[in-house]
Amino acid sequence: IENLWNVAFSSEETGYLKPNPEPFQRLIAEFGRPAERILYVGNSYHYDVVGARSCGMKTAHITRRLHRNSVADLQFREFHELRAWLSTRLSAE
Repeated sequence: IENLWNVAFSSEETGYLKPNPEPFQRLIAEFGRPAERILYVGNSYHYDVVGARSCGMKTAHITRRLHRNSVADLQFREFHELRAWLSTRLSAE
């Protein structure tokens, strides 16, 4: 899967750990797109979803336990749910 990524780095490389904004800000800069045009998919509600959302990104949370009042744009249990959700949004653009 080595050649499937446009951007790859760990949050430790920024000198900060998630949910600090610095790793997410670096990701935004690396992509060169507005934060609201980036979908951050993560498995940790606190570190991934809350961290990315605080920087203005869209978020998808893969989880076995759905969070009540979640700030995630999508909560899903299986990747086919993410694919279906994305396909409806991408076809609208």
